[in-house]
Amino acid sequence: MYLSGLKIENFRIFGSGARALDLAFARGLTVLVGPNDGGKTAVVDAIRLVLGTTARDFNRIVEEDFHYDDAGQATSLRISCRFDFPDPNEAALFFEHTTPEEHGPALHLVLTALHQPKESKRTVITDVRSGPDGNGPRPDGAMRGLIATTYLRALRDALDELSAGRGSRLSQILHAHPKYQEQKQPDFKAEDIVDGTVKVPETLVGIMRLAEHAIEENQAVRWTRDRLNDDYLDRLSLRNDPIKGSVGITRAAELRDILEKLDLWISSIGGKSVRLRRGLGTNNILYMASEMLLVGASGDDGLPLLLIEEPEAHLHPQFQLLVGDFLREQSERSTSAAPREDDQPPPLQVIVTTHSPTLASQVDLAQIVVIAEGRAFPLKSGETRLDASDYRFLFRFLDATRANLLFARGVIIVEGDAENLLIPVVAKLLGLPLNEYGVSIVKVGSTGLFRYARIFQAPDGSPRVPVRVACVADLDLPFDAPEEKKSRYRATRRRNDDAISVHTFVSPFTTLEYDIAQAGFAREVHLAISLAREAKRIGAPVSAEARATITEAAAVEFTRWEGESANDQHALAARVYEPISNKRRQASKAETAQMFAELLIEARARGELPPEMLRARLPEYLVDAIEFATWTNKAAPPPPPTDIPDEDEPVPEAQPSS
Repeated sequence: MYLSGLKIENFRIFGSGARALDLAFARGLTVLVGPNDGGKTAVVDAIRLVLGTTARDFNRIVEEDFHYDDAGQATSLRISCRFDFPDPNEAALFFEHTTPEEHGPALHLVLTALHQPKESKRTVITDVRSGPDGNGPRPDGAMRGLIATTYLRALRDALDELSAGRGSRLSQILHAHPKYQEQKQPDFKAEDIVDGTVKVPETLVGIMRLAEHAIEENQAVRWTRDRLNDDYLDRLSLRNDPIKGSVGITRAAELRDILEKLDLWISSIGGKSVRLRRGLGTNNILYMASEMLLVGASGDDGLPLLLIEEPEAHLHPQFQLLVGDFLREQSERSTSAAPREDDQPPPLQVIVTTHSPTLASQVDLAQIVVIAEGRAFPLKSGETRLDASDYRFLFRFLDATRANLLFARGVIIVEGDAENLLIPVVAKLLGLPLNEYGVSIVKVGSTGLFRYARIFQAPDGSPRVPVRVACVADLDLPFDAPEEKKSRYRATRRRNDDAISVHTFVSPFTTLEYDIAQAGFAREVHLAISLAREAKRIGAPVSAEARATITEAAAVEFTRWEGESANDQHALAARVYEPISNKRRQASKAETAQMFAELLIEARARGELPPEMLRARLPEYLVDAIEFATWTNKAAPPPPPTDIPDEDEPVPEAQPSS
């Protein structure tokens, strides 16, 4: 069995009607991503409240769990979990609670809660029943044990959880494991000892009974008992009511007592088998493994569901990659049609919340659900504008750097290093620092940027995820190309626009450096190229002395070019751009962008480039892209183009560069 659906109404960030949550889960892995306070933890907590946990955590609905909006606080909430049975025989365990449906039996568990007036003795009344409408019988204790989920909280103390002690998590895991049930029976009796020898018991309780007997028969313990009785208690007892003392274990240990004395630790790492205090990350790995031991032992008589909040806690990126690979392997085993061997663990369903782009980049995009502003946006096929080739492309190229777009409020997708280096600096100088607006800039290395943009759109091209995506694209045509051709190319690049959440901002003439020079920064671009050429020539940063010389020479050269261009701004921009456009590529575009960004910062420090002046001298499409992604533009973006060229004349999408 597996959790196939979850419906939430009026619980925390989730409201009712269109604001309720209705989320389907796959049999294997589901990764919940998105910004803080979007609702990820609420999804996990809702499941825990209905099912309970193997740790027997005390979970209950409190007043703060009821949804609050402009109309006030809700007085009732409802959480419904649906379970499907790939093997109908599994449903027999829940016969009284299942519902016959078209595709086989289903188990519905519905939690309802009422918020009573404060003067009532109980301010919150909660009930859990089965059935699609929540009118069926309540699950009993045995059923509760079968449906309990394993949960790893976000702020977990792995070292404490794995240490010995009363009620330790390790003792709970082992006590619940079927392998330990046979360890409850003692297989030792004192009369089994013959001539001082006895067969070592096979059960843990039997071993403890032997240890208890051996302690009582220990020479020092017997001496203590005899001296206590013979020398003291006999003298202090009434003759008709003697007092006798014994020395030994106070109470015969049962299995749980034994398990509570067990520790779990890393015994070998880096080839060394020494017990030392390990770091938080290593202990976190050990803790996750121990929890999976329990959930994997549920067999066919339970719910193999694992909930993990932030599995990346305390883990460096390499470990996060391993965790991502492992979780993906679990999902592949869960969805495999191949029959399971007897010694294999049962299919494992895992629901994960994460803030880690590294981990998100390791799983299939179809396994990701974006949770934002109390709404769920699955990225599986049929829910987005991505086609089959897009999914294959993104699975290959959606690395940790690009995956951060799944966590942002706004995204600027660019093609090259120059835009990636320059746009954050320009945005900050305009008073719109990207970090403060929750905007991620993602370099995709080619015109494949449109594939990334389609993540955020529905199949019909309408907006879906509440994220603004600004695609910044070069025109990639000579500046003097016919306007008709430019119009066709521009329209092709805007094919994915929806004028609400995704918009493409296209270079008006040819490419970034040329457009910046043409718009009003030709002198600065020329100096940046001159410095970049020198840095490339010497293979090292330009010294302060050399920089001063180059700056002076560039100024003289640019003044001469201005006179020769006869006020033709396009001719001047073309001459400035020529060293990075010709085949010899005398200067790196990335190095040029970095130099130009430094010149802008220096000008601002001298008080020469206030935001208003910078805005007026920059290409309009760059400013518009930044304002769109930061949600600061006042006017709506222009509508999508209607003059889309025919499919037989597309602009080819290059593959990302390595």
